[in-house]
Amino acid sequence: MLKIGYEIESEDYEVMTFKGIEYTTDLLPSNTNGFYTHYEVNDSENTYLVVKYDIKNLQGSVKDAETFVGVKAVYMDKYTYSGFVVEEPDGTGFNSYDSIKPLSKASCYCLIEIPKSVADNQVNLEIALLRKNICLKG
Repeated sequence: MLKIGYEIESEDYEVMTFKGIEYTTDLLPSNTNGFYTHYEVNDSENTYLVVKYDIKNLQGSVKDAETFVGVKAVYMDKYTYSGFVVEEPDGTGFNSYDSIKPLSKASCYCLIEIPKSVADNQVNLEIALLRKNICLKG
């Protein structure tokens, strides 16, 4: 079972630290003092599944954040969803095009919009890292 704080390391590539999972209709950044941006579900029939993790770049150059990990959520063994965003370094918003410098860490979110009708079912999370594939059920 995946637990908060669990780390997966892919040598010379990355360290991923699991930070949590939740359902929400409005993803807020960690810093909501003053101006900030957020993701709010527009369709009242939907919600977000949010998988939170930190990524540390162990490579020798800057890399796009989305190249480190991919997360898919599968409900009822047939409905597959995916998504991705990175929190801005100052914590005031999100960016899906951010990069991570060598030996730096970024807060990443797999932000997946799903119908509320499937949210009550068990979800199988498939987390894929370069050099390692992990299937997690939760």
